[in-house]
Amino acid sequence: MHRFSSLLVLVLMLVGGTRASAEWNTVYHMNQRYVSLSQIPQYYREYAFTRSQPTGNVIRFTSNMSHGKTIMDFQLGSPNVYMNGVKFNFSFPIVYKDGRYLVSQIDLVKLINPILRPSYIDQSARVRTVVLDPGHGGRDPGTVNNYGYEKDFALKLAQKVRAKLEQVGFHVVMTRYGDQSLELEDRVRIANRTQDAIFVSLHFNSVSGGGAEGIETFTLSPPGSATFGRALRTSDLTVRAGNAKDTSNIALATAIHGRVISRLGAKDRGIKRHSELYVLRGIKHPTILFEGGFMSHPGEALKIKSDTYLDQMAHAIYEGIVVYKTATERR
Repeated sequence: MHRFSSLLVLVLMLVGGTRASAEWNTVYHMNQRYVSLSQIPQYYREYAFTRSQPTGNVIRFTSNMSHGKTIMDFQLGSPNVYMNGVKFNFSFPIVYKDGRYLVSQIDLVKLINPILRPSYIDQSARVRTVVLDPGHGGRDPGTVNNYGYEKDFALKLAQKVRAKLEQVGFHVVMTRYGDQSLELEDRVRIANRTQDAIFVSLHFNSVSGGGAEGIETFTLSPPGSATFGRALRTSDLTVRAGNAKDTSNIALATAIHGRVISRLGAKDRGIKRHSELYVLRGIKHPTILFEGGFMSHPGEALKIKSDTYLDQMAHAIYEGIVVYKTATERR
């Protein structure tokens, strides 16, 4: 099955089901609550998951339903999990303890559950407005390459997404409509004064050496979990305004990131957590920060400067927003 078709099944197949009565039996490891992977079929019984024996470092859960297949691949000793081929980064690695493979309760509650059961997200509201945030602007060019500035590519992408959304009746607010400077506080203020909204911040990436490529999407780290790639800090225990939408954030990221990877065939760098990005921390609506490729990579830089490629990316982002709205509004 086409990757997006499979992901779409993953997001929408729950509607009309009943909540599972099973409860998690938790154990402690390194001061964190964990749950055995063996409990997943019992808890998500509407999927009728079967579990494989470990193959290499992977345990696979498979659900063969009449309306599509759902596959979850847990990488042992790693924070990586693949759900219908889309890469996610857990806050904590899968661990083996006392003869059981364990996943952190934070990752179950804040990542797996909203993806498998988006219609159960209690905090979700109707989506009438999309706030698009073209990164940088004015005196802040963002990353720069031989073809131009990140601020210009981000604005062009946002304009394309806006046009597609407005054609189907969405109200769209842009944090900037031209090449003006904008503080992070201004972006948060614009978003928070808007009702019934989601917030999508659009950027392009860069790294020294030019070797990295691919699409990655960031959501706010849940309290008690660190920014991807670094150790837990005391500041990571703080509850931010954006944490009120933790489960909505991951559902929004899944819908948009999965659709972009599918449509563009780009390298999937994963959906990651971040605790230090100001717009993720301060906005009260479902919020993501989307990185649409590396301007420092020769091949991706050529694509990013192409209007055709940006139009394809914009269409995928638009489709992801529609998927999110449909999945979370159907109860």
